[in-house]
Amino acid sequence: MALPKPVKIKNIDVLNDPIKVTEYCTTTHEYCTYITSLITDYVINNNKNIPGLLIERYIRLICDQILCWSLNYDKHLKNLKYILENVNFNKETIKYVNNNNELIIILISTMKDVNLQFIKDISKNQEIFTSLVEKFINSNQYINDIFEYVISRKYEKTLTILLDNKFKVDSDKTFLKIITSFNNSNNIIEIIKKCIANGFNITKDTIKILVHNKDYYTYYQQNFDKIIIFLYDNGSTNFTISELNTFFQHNEQYLSNVINHIIDNNYNITESEFLLMCQKKIKINNISKVKKYFEIPTIKNAIYHSRINYPVEFQFNIEILRQECKTGNISQIKNILKTVNPDTSCLESACLGGNNSVIKLLHDNYNIKFTDQCIINTVHLQSQRYNRVLTYAKHNYFLKHPQQNVLINDNDDNDDNDDNDDNDQQLVGNNLNDFAESESEEEY
Repeated sequence: MALPKPVKIKNIDVLNDPIKVTEYCTTTHEYCTYITSLITDYVINNNKNIPGLLIERYIRLICDQILCWSLNYDKHLKNLKYILENVNFNKETIKYVNNNNELIIILISTMKDVNLQFIKDISKNQEIFTSLVEKFINSNQYINDIFEYVISRKYEKTLTILLDNKFKVDSDKTFLKIITSFNNSNNIIEIIKKCIANGFNITKDTIKILVHNKDYYTYYQQNFDKIIIFLYDNGSTNFTISELNTFFQHNEQYLSNVINHIIDNNYNITESEFLLMCQKKIKINNISKVKKYFEIPTIKNAIYHSRINYPVEFQFNIEILRQECKTGNISQIKNILKTVNPDTSCLESACLGGNNSVIKLLHDNYNIKFTDQCIINTVHLQSQRYNRVLTYAKHNYFLKHPQQNVLINDNDDNDDNDDNDDNDQQLVGNNLNDFAESESEEEY
């Protein structure tokens, strides 16, 4: 027989009163204890005719409350297993449970079948979703639907269970979904190994599809170098450096990692490939594989401009000086000027680069004169830098040539001035003298 009702709830119809947890679950837990005692009575007496509304209140008011659940944990476990195994009731009630994953896991352990709606209802919780997969994986029930939920929710543990049970990764499309969803995982290589173990054949085309997938390549490129290195070592792919270069257009560190790995593992880098790496400023660590190319003029020039610390001796010339004047590396320019005399083209290059220190060095120290081309070369600079160059040049060029006409583009902020369209330029003549007189002095 059930215990008498506690005083505070003696007038409450337990089976029909509205469910309001806050009204019943107090610090004394009188209601919780009472409901539990009613359920326990049925279980002790092996009575399978437990009212559905009583079960509903037991589940929703007690089992879904962590504190109430923990107060009589062992008793609740025994009661629930009895109810789930012996009583015919509306199990939809359990869908309302939010705080007790263990309750739904217990339900799954007693289930003999599953439907797609139930899978969908619990798919937002990885723990209970994984429990369902563990129970029903061998029956192949809704296996493709389960896989889609795994991918959309990024449930790595559940994916591992699928792959361990020989889930078929039978297309590039399926493999792409896995890599896109789990690329950030520290276990991505183990996941790929499982795909291969299940019979999936990774080819060059697979990787090319992956690279050209905008979702993957733009947002999920982390670990891509590790993936390519693993595939190379595994013998799944055999890419050239030129192909790899197209894969890592936005991450040269990853490209460097892969290139140096394959060269250390017997890849023979060609002259053109080494030139490409120099141009991208990627150092080949295994010097013995590339030193044979060091004295080739184009390679040597590329090494110089890459600033890579290879054991190469350079003989400076006027072409190197002109290029350095454009880049504006003042310390290197001073070093070259020890053995090479500058010319007008050097100053024109310096104006193109917009470095005032280099411009002053060449004009003041080496008496290189400003030319029309010097002024035209400043057009592409941003307005502030453009005006600074003109300010310095005005007493050194404009005042000495007050009637000189020079072409100056009217779009100071345009960095791409390759077209030199006549419609975008204006002829500046005598007004330059006015500009020189009105522009404020600036010290450099």
